Amino acid sequence: MPWTALLVLAGLLASPATAQAMDSAAEGSASWTMPQSGTGSAAITRPAPQLQPSHPASQPTDPTTATGMAPPPAADEVPADDDPSPPFIDLMVGAHAPLAVVGGASVELPGRLLAQLDVGGMPAFAGSVGSSLIGAVGFDDPNIALVAGAFGGAVVARASGGWRPFAKAGFEITGGYTFISLSGSVSPADVAKVAGGGYATEVTSKLQEDLSISSQLHNFHVGLGWRWIVAKQIVIRAGLGYTQTLASSSTVEIPDDPKAEGLANARVDTVTDEIYRTYFKLPVLSLAGGYRF
Repeated sequence: MPWTALLVLAGLLASPATAQAMDSAAEGSASWTMPQSGTGSAAITRPAPQLQPSHPASQPTDPTTATGMAPPPAADEVPADDDPSPPFIDLMVGAHAPLAVVGGASVELPGRLLAQLDVGGMPAFAGSVGSSLIGAVGFDDPNIALVAGAFGGAVVARASGGWRPFAKAGFEITGGYTFISLSGSVSPADVAKVAGGGYATEVTSKLQEDLSISSQLHNFHVGLGWRWIVAKQIVIRAGLGYTQTLASSSTVEIPDDPKAEGLANARVDTVTDEIYRTYFKLPVLSLAGGYRF
């Protein structure tokens, strides 16, 4: 009967078990059971509704995806400010004793390769030292006075290349070309001794004053050195090297007598070249300071 079904349904809704089941469902329980009338009841289980979040959970984002830019370098990949990279340019002032007082510039390239150019002059005291050294090693050569007289003054230019083999040390290996232009004076008797023959009598009888002599020396040099960097920009260099003449040319000037001058120079050039190549082998002590850009 319909009336009977309605009465049973109303009784179920009013029962304490049904109210408890509805409260559990409201609190988010996994299921609730509707009891059945009679002694044997069947449990009707309905899953509790699953609540979905209104927004998806935030996920970690990749900075390269979010911004389109590469991530910043790690701390150990950032170059240190106190360890700049080459090239470095140094302006220097110093001396290559006993050759010259010089000014110059040097460059350090990637790979610790070095290039240097120095230009300077030989002071009077340095010329005296050079003349004395030549005279000492060639004391038994009768024509040594001709070369010693040329050390009145000099212009010196040095072009060097090298390598700094250790990144954390200032040790340097260098080598290159040295040009030396000497100028001085010699007595007519010294020239006559070299020239010989009838020229000797003619020159010594006509000339009383000293004659100008000049020599151009082509040399190689090698050296070992060390450089210090102070406060990142002050550069100090010291080194010990060796210079030797490979070839030379020399001339004397005889006023108002071009014929005698031509005859003398043919002999003077030969004699002085042999002396320079034999005796001009000098140790060179270098010291310089400058500023790094």
